[in-house]
Amino acid sequence: MALTERSRATLYRWLSDLIHDEEAVGEMLSNLPAYDIDQVATKDFVRAEVGEVRAEIAELRTEIARSANRMVIWALGFNVTMVGLVFAIARTV
Repeated sequence: MALTERSRATLYRWLSDLIHDEEAVGEMLSNLPAYDIDQVATKDFVRAEVGEVRAEIAELRTEIARSANRMVIWALGFNVTMVGLVFAIARTV
């Protein structure tokens, strides 16, 4: 969650009054990114974000393909076993 400078200052004052440890409050607020509403997205930022999303999609596609391959191999093994059992039963009858 990004905070404006106004929100950050309000939280800082409120938490400082509540906790009485300005260093701890500063550390807590450092975990929240500070983006001002007036800040615009640059082309480099958008390219980086799109690149990250594409990498995540590629990773997901790879994982799905691996899962599909495992399912096909399992189904093939299961079917071969079932055919073997049917032939074994047919021979004994």
